[in-house]
Amino acid sequence: MRRKTNLLNRILSFVLCTVVILSSLNLSLVFTALGGERQTRTISEAEIVAGNYSDLSQTETDMLTSGLFAGASHTYPVPNDEDGLIELQPEEKKITASEFSKDGYVWKPVSAKVTYENGSEDVVLDNGTGTFTYSGKSYTVNVVYELYITIGESV
Repeated sequence: MRRKTNLLNRILSFVLCTVVILSSLNLSLVFTALGGERQTRTISEAEIVAGNYSDLSQTETDMLTSGLFAGASHTYPVPNDEDGLIELQPEEKKITASEFSKDGYVWKPVSAKVTYENGSEDVVLDNGTGTFTYSGKSYTVNVVYELYITIGESV
């Protein structure tokens, strides 16, 4: 009887261990890494208006973002790290960020932030290129992109 209990405990331990490992994995990340589809986002023209006009009241903004307006919407691709849009030249302290264009939508780089252990610095990009002053070896660079979408006059 002792051997059966020991074997059952091992099987149960193996099953529980497998469940714990599988539950901790982000399977969507695994599928994306294995050639999943590019991430897209959808925004309505009413939401674009609400997000870009600062003189709207809170009520007007809430109404535009409620989803009650029937109108055009835009589904656009989102760039990611695998697109290779950012090039660093550490010796020259230079950042070059490329535009991302897909399905008629164009993302343009507008600024960057160099973050290091004791601080950070903002970098203005001119035609996708900018320089920074930090001279250390360890830092991260985040580039801010803007997507321009043209909408009609009546939303």
